[in-house]
Amino acid sequence: MHKALPVFLTLTLFVNFIVFAEEPAAKHAVTEKQNVFVFCPHAEGRGAWSLFVIVDKNNPSKALAVGLDELPGKNSKELTYKGVLSAQKDNSTPRNEIGRIEAKDFATGSLDVKENNLLSIKIAESKEGLRLTVDARVSLDDRFVVGGPNDSHGVLTLQYSSVYRCWQIKAQKLDNTDGRNVVGKYAMTLSGIVFNAGSTRVSRICAIDEFGSPFILMDR
Repeated sequence: MHKALPVFLTLTLFVNFIVFAEEPAAKHAVTEKQNVFVFCPHAEGRGAWSLFVIVDKNNPSKALAVGLDELPGKNSKELTYKGVLSAQKDNSTPRNEIGRIEAKDFATGSLDVKENNLLSIKIAESKEGLRLTVDARVSLDDRFVVGGPNDSHGVLTLQYSSVYRCWQIKAQKLDNTDGRNVVGKYAMTLSGIVFNAGSTRVSRICAIDEFGSPFILMDR
């Protein structure tokens, strides 16, 4: 009986070692990238920017990070807007990651297109989801902001849809060029923004809903 005791203890320690060794792997999240929104230039040679969310594949309602990719050469002038959306969803499309914000840094981080300070996106957590502030340069000395503390020109929120099991951009408020809110009783789902870009300024900005309908936010 006493001789069997060391063997029993050895087996117990060995089994416990296996259990503890496998625990980190079991807790490790399997991630998935969801492309949710596109900033699309209507100009030849330009590239679009794709907003994405990194999620836990087993719990996609949990956003682990939000990031921004560049899609070189993808614009609505040469491809049409639908063509850019198709390229965004195609995993084989070449893309360059501009940056990402981990969930722990949502309150302090930003996604920035540093070239000419063209675009900056900030995130604020809210009960509705992740509120966005989109700050775009539209001329040498002027910027166009959607969101922010004053809800300038609209309210954009990244929200998880339990129906489609994916993240979407919802507009609770969206002001057109007359200052009129074009969002009805229910929040509007947006697929992206198209902007007419010249060499020194942006002349028009349109929000595009999930059905492909445009809403002009700025027209100069």
